[in-house]
Amino acid sequence: GARNLLCGNGGYGIIAGGPGAGNLSILGNFIGLDVTGSHALPNGTGIGIFGDVRNTVIGGTNLAARNYISGNLYSGILIGGNVFGTLIEGNYVGVATNGLTSLGNGGIGISLYGGAATNSIGGTAPGAGNLVSANGNDGIRLSDTGTSYNLVQGNLVGTTRTGSNALGNAFSAVSMFGGPSFNTIGGTMAAARNILSAGTNGAGVYLSDPGTSNNVIQGNYIGTDISGTAPLGNNGVGVFVGTGATSNLVGGTVAGAGNVIAANTGDGLQLYGPGTSHNLVQGNFIGTDKTGSRPLGNGFSALSVFAGALLNTVGGTSAAARNLLSASTNYDGVFLSAATNNTIQGNYIGTDITGLLPFANGTEGLTLFGASQNNLIGGSVPGAGNVIAASKDRGIFIADPGTSGNLIQGNNIGVGANGTTPLGNAQQGIIIDNGAQGNVIGLSVSGSGAGNLIADNVFEGIILYDAATVGNTIRGNSL
Repeated sequence: GARNLLCGNGGYGIIAGGPGAGNLSILGNFIGLDVTGSHALPNGTGIGIFGDVRNTVIGGTNLAARNYISGNLYSGILIGGNVFGTLIEGNYVGVATNGLTSLGNGGIGISLYGGAATNSIGGTAPGAGNLVSANGNDGIRLSDTGTSYNLVQGNLVGTTRTGSNALGNAFSAVSMFGGPSFNTIGGTMAAARNILSAGTNGAGVYLSDPGTSNNVIQGNYIGTDISGTAPLGNNGVGVFVGTGATSNLVGGTVAGAGNVIAANTGDGLQLYGPGTSHNLVQGNFIGTDKTGSRPLGNGFSALSVFAGALLNTVGGTSAAARNLLSASTNYDGVFLSAATNNTIQGNYIGTDITGLLPFANGTEGLTLFGASQNNLIGGSVPGAGNVIAASKDRGIFIADPGTSGNLIQGNNIGVGANGTTPLGNAQQGIIIDNGAQGNVIGLSVSGSGAGNLIADNVFEGIILYDAATVGNTIRGNSL
């Protein structure tokens, strides 16, 4: 009975700001809806909190505290400037009160920008997650330098309240660009998991620009429903990290840290552009369901590293660091083009979680292409080798002038993780083609490195093709 109906205004439904403002509670209101909660009666923007405001509470974990912030012409919630300690919990942003019907805000669902820090969108307590769907731009956006130490946890972004049906935002489920840092999307607890799915024209998670660094993307379902087993893909890349974003962690080696990234129409995960470096991708299921035992795929490659991305690490030498990179519909398990000094290590490429059953990628298991240089695929230490198996084309494809200095060491190519189960690639184990030079398959000339196990492939174990393909070293392998 205390509910306010805040609608039909040209500016904001609620606006707060200025030095000394704080300890505000915004609870239980209809903001941008009519009294029935089923039709839009828009404000310009739903809620705006700006400049030096501390400790605002928007919503809560119980039904009575929930705000319905939908149908506004622009964004649902805007929080900008030196705003700290805001808690946004349990709200419906972009949907009708039934949580099933689209009533999107015209812009972003929830936006933190301009140095907003230590704010929380959702949480791990029962009822803390927000439903952020059907908005005309990103579901949740964090932007600008100084926007840091914010938490985004436990939310349904792009679904209905059940988490089982699509009600996508027009762009990315979560985007971060312009320099936000040290933010966490998800977490290692099941209650921290976000469902980031069904975007109509964007990524599940989008990270871009110099200064966008040290952010953590963990434990989320990106492209599936709330069960983690059924497809609800984004119409684009699952996770995009690019254009100079550095030192971000996607997944991790702690229990519960890995993301499920599947059923998206583009790449599962993309590392893109000059300066995109020192990012770490570990422990994720890219192309399978949450169990790792059912293929869901992604429309392009499971992982792409290209256009100058460098010094990134995908996987690691521990079992917990392993990514599954499997079941891509049309392209590769791993695609590298114009990529330098990256490490691809310890992953299962083209298999299930056991490394013994085939979940074929659509073309190659792994491609090194377009003047990719000095990348390490596998390694000589225990646990470094990848399983590269069951591809619908070749296991590894190395091609083009300038593709040089790459080390292919310690991998099982066409053989399962146990070293005996046949999981042959449909053509060669490895092809070196079209002028690729100075690459090493197995031991280097000095004798360093580790040989590959290359077996059970339909055609040659290794083939070198084209008169310009010279100076490659093949030593110490078991074929």
